[in-house]
Amino acid sequence: MKKIFVIFFAAVNFLPVVVYAVVPNQVDNFQDGTTQNWTSGSSNPIQPAVLSGGFAGSSDKFLRIVSNGSSGAGGKLVFFNMSQWSGNYISANIGNISMRVKNSGTSPLILRLAFNGTAGWFVSTNPINLPVDSAWKLISFPIHPANLTGTGDATSTLSAVTTMRILHNSTANFVGEPIIGQLDVDDITAVAVTDIGGENPGVIPKEYSIEQNYPNPFNPSTTIKFSLPKTTHVTLSIYNSIGQEAAKLISKDMNAGVYTTEWNATSFTSGVYYYRIVAGNFAEAKKLLLLK
Repeated sequence: MKKIFVIFFAAVNFLPVVVYAVVPNQVDNFQDGTTQNWTSGSSNPIQPAVLSGGFAGSSDKFLRIVSNGSSGAGGKLVFFNMSQWSGNYISANIGNISMRVKNSGTSPLILRLAFNGTAGWFVSTNPINLPVDSAWKLISFPIHPANLTGTGDATSTLSAVTTMRILHNSTANFVGEPIIGQLDVDDITAVAVTDIGGENPGVIPKEYSIEQNYPNPFNPSTTIKFSLPKTTHVTLSIYNSIGQEAAKLISKDMNAGVYTTEWNATSFTSGVYYYRIVAGNFAEAKKLLLLK
């Protein structure tokens, strides 16, 4: 958690006022044993709780949010922060909010991110579906104005955020909807635009794609460029002419962005090869030619 302290002087005594400002790469990991200012509201009888046994092992702490599906307080899976996640996301150059999540309940969840600010509420247009499978996942919400819906100017709200909210809702609405749910959350992170990756940092693609390698033919190195519209697990491999895997270039979770990677084929013989990407439900292969 990042805080900027501004001291105002009164006529008689000092009045310290805490002004919060979101900064790139800030992380809420709950290792201090507190909820780090995350709450479900004072009227909600089911408050977020910090537990042990998260993604990194038995000593790793995480935040658990529970809802009971009723029509009253506690019925909706909604939690929010009005402290360190307030501030100017535009000037701070924040491009994504990533986090590790696990659906530890019995109902599939549809997660959205919402912001309140100068122009009112704006919420993620495209949600992240979280099935019931008790597996930790790395997810990421792009927060450019084009990725949010609301009434008015999203840029104005992102320039003066007062509340960041994470919620379940099947429609693009910031209020949430009743559900019997249980969500575990860890490592809530402000990802700077320059950390999103690739030649065009700050660009959030609209669809998956992979381009023809350059140069082609090549010797001994070539560059492959691909685009991810959302966080997903990416595998990028090289195959020889008979379909055998010759090299694995990437196998990991990656945030949304435009990326480039290089294949150095110094130890390979001349010939036709193929590179294939698998990202979520997207898969595509292209041919490349190594000439020595």
